Amino acid sequence: MRCARRHHSFSAAPLQPFAHSAGSPRLPPAAQQCYLARHTLSAVKEGALPKPDLFNYEQPGSALPAADESVILRGLSTAEWNTFVGFAEARRFAPGECIVRAGETGRAIYIIRAGHVRGELATSGKKRAATAPMGPGTVFGELAFFDGKPRSATLWADDAVDLLSLPFAAFERLAAWHPRIARELLLDLGRVLSQRLRRAEAKT
Repeated sequence: MRCARRHHSFSAAPLQPFAHSAGSPRLPPAAQQCYLARHTLSAVKEGALPKPDLFNYEQPGSALPAADESVILRGLSTAEWNTFVGFAEARRFAPGECIVRAGETGRAIYIIRAGHVRGELATSGKKRAATAPMGPGTVFGELAFFDGKPRSATLWADDAVDLLSLPFAAFERLAAWHPRIARELLLDLGRVLSQRLRRAEAKT
């Protein structure tokens, strides 16, 4: 499939804060903010409050099940999500537009916010292998991110797609200021890469 390159950058909308609980104790403003932050993060982890829509992995229409290995950064708190998003670039693609092309260079990973991505793997012969469809929460581009070599697949937007792009330079800044988030990202990328390789080996 030939796809036109015509991406659009836009500012990611800030995540909406959770509503103030009516049962919160009457504390000084600073102390009450700390209480609410701890209460909110605890509620998210326990499932009482939903995760932000930006990373709503279970949303209807996703091409991937909630437990898919390509979905990353599930363990971050809401505050950490917001921090990570602040280092990434939000990008938008119309249906059929190229996101990355095989043979291109560029050390960046991509996380799908909304929409679905399809593609083809570059091969030595004339046949091209289709990639698995990818939906919200999925990461791709990890090979080029790690080794800096040309990309191995051409990927395009199957429908309207919103992405978060994290170039390697932005990752280095993230690692310097927020090492725990960077560590979680690296561990998840390693897990994704490992499981994709195992899945490919199982098919041979």
